[in-house]
Formats: sequence, C-alpha cells, structure tokens
Amino acid sequence: MTDPVDNAKAGEDSPRSFDAAELYQRHAAGLRMFLLKQLHDPSQVDDVLQQTFRRFQEQKTKASQNGDSFHIHAGWLYQVAKNEALLVHRKQARKKKHEPRIASFLVQLRSGDRDLLIEAEQAKRVQDACQKLPEILRRVVELRIYEDMKFVEIAEFLKLPQGTVLSRMARALKILRVALSDMNSGDEE
Repeated sequence: MTDPVDNAKAGEDSPRSFDAAELYQRHAAGLRMFLLKQLHDPSQVDDVLQQTFRRFQEQKTKASQNGDSFHIHAGWLYQVAKNEALLVHRKQARKKKHEPRIASFLVQLRSGDRDLLIEAEQAKRVQDACQKLPEILRRVVELRIYEDMKFVEIAEFLKLPQGTVLSRMARALKILRVALSDMNSGDEE
C-alpha cells in the first residue's frame, strides 16, 4: 500500500483522499518524539500534536472549499509542529515575564491591606479572575497589564474615547476587587 504523504512528497497524485486520522496514525509517533525533544513536557506535546493535525484539517478544508487539490508531505507536518512548539515557548516566556506585574497588580487591588510577597498561586488567581471579566473589560485590562499600554494608546488601539477606556478599567478593577476579596476570605477560613 502506498503512503499518500510519500506520494505527495514525490510529486505524484495521491490515488485516494487521505485524512487527519490516517496521517495521525502514520506520523504521530515520529512527531511526538520530535516534539518531546523540543518541549520536554508530554502534556504540552499532546496539545501541540493535536494543534498540528488541526492545522492540517484546516488547510485541507480550505483547499476543498476553494476547489483546489491538496497535497502534503511529512516535512510540512514537522514544520507546523515546530512552529506550534515555538508558540508554546513564547507563551511561557511571556507568562514568566508578566507574573511579577500580575503580583504587583494584586497588591494594588488589595489597597495596601497587607504587604506580603505574592506567591505564584495568587498571581494565578488574578489571571483566573481576569479571564472571568466580560470581554470588553478584559481587553482593556489585558492591554494595560500585559501589553503595558498607556490609556491613550489603548483608546487609539480600540478606537474608543479615552474616557470609555478609563471607565471600563475602573469597572474591571471594581469587579476584580470583589472577586479577589471573595477568594481571599475563603482561604482564611
């Protein structure tokens, strides 16, 4: 039986259509080993492997919708996997960079009640609370905290008046204060 990926690699037309499940069966083990060397975390490897095959399916669907033929080779899968692994590394680096800022943000939210070193767990709680904000408020908070943008820049970026941006930030802080005070009071019991 011929491998459709190898046929496409050799420039031949595939005798039949192939799908993500078939490619997964043929190449998952090799891709998993490749990704494990890059990521060193089996759970991340599984996520990236899944994302790689999701990209394949997206490309196949896009080609099908455009009426194009779709050819792929194993090298494409490895390149997509490598790019996805690089995204994971970037996200981790960004997270490490912003954890101290999130901790500082928590101190501000507490309004100086205590002057303690904020542990990573508390920073995670702030992140979780931020994720629960309505999208229009969360976007302002993310741009201010993670992107270190000034309110004027946020207003320009979102194409909103600066007053709207400031009021959204104030509402977000109010919601976060309530959410985090509930979490903190639950911990002390």
